[in-house]
Amino acid sequence: MTRTRLCRHIKTNGRQCGSPSLEEKQWCYFHNRLHQTHRAFRHKEEQTPSLSLPGEHMRLLALEDLESVQVAISAVVNALASGELKPKPAATLLYGLQIASTNATRINKSSAPDDNPVLCSATTPDGLDYADGDTELDREHLRRQEMAELRASETPAQRSDRLLAQARANNERHSRD
Repeated sequence: MTRTRLCRHIKTNGRQCGSPSLEEKQWCYFHNRLHQTHRAFRHKEEQTPSLSLPGEHMRLLALEDLESVQVAISAVVNALASGELKPKPAATLLYGLQIASTNATRINKSSAPDDNPVLCSATTPDGLDYADGDTELDREHLRRQEMAELRASETPAQRSDRLLAQARANNERHSRD
């Protein structure tokens, strides 16, 4: 069985993605495409802004979850209040963020809660932060892969013994409760 690495993307809420990364890449399919398509929108010193007043630049991150939508709404409202963003572009952005919020709510309801805190991060040459090092999520993922390999190679008698031991342990836990 091949060992897979996990996506190194860090969400706005500080959690690591947790999906398997593509072969020879540090991102999963979704985040690999996201970073490729958003590369053109990343702030570069030589860029001239299009939504802000002259000389100003507003940076919105990928809108992939409710937290990132909330951060974007805050950025738009602050830019509008400080005069860095004109009302018409702000209204358009806020409408788009309203749609993103609705979509993110639907997506979050269908996905399992994630608890993948990033404890160590690094930055790519083009300014993206990613989970660096051996994370708890990586260790858990590796443990599950090892268990799957063990189960795939066990004999029927070994499987029966393992399931019987698990049932006994569960019964003991329930009898203590």
